[in-house]
Amino acid sequence: MTLRGRQPKVQSIRVLVVDDNSIVRDALCRIIQRSADLELVGAAADGLEAVEKAASLAPDVVVMDVNMPRLDGLGAARQISQRHPASHVLMLTMYPEMARAAREAGASDTILKDCSPSELVTAIRQLAPKQAAL
Repeated sequence: MTLRGRQPKVQSIRVLVVDDNSIVRDALCRIIQRSADLELVGAAADGLEAVEKAASLAPDVVVMDVNMPRLDGLGAARQISQRHPASHVLMLTMYPEMARAAREAGASDTILKDCSPSELVTAIRQLAPKQAAL
């Protein structure tokens, strides 16, 4: 039901992108920014930065690479899932066999890096909490 012709506002899905490769990170950010229901809240270049930004930005979904310097994606997923259980980690990997290790580390799901942009967006939407109309 709308009030005086106003449409209800639906919250967007807040996304944090984490990848040490700047070209990949920028491409992921652009994919997210093209989706009207997704909001890019930040980007990080390694696992330590991801843990810090997850604490300050409170994303709904963290899209994160497995292999990164300083703290890898598995270690970062473990910390984020323990400290911020409302943030779901979608682990990006080149290797299908990493899915089990990612889930054991606290990732909600994994997706292969060779997925299409639409598959990535769908995976993000599936992990996000259902948003109620405001």
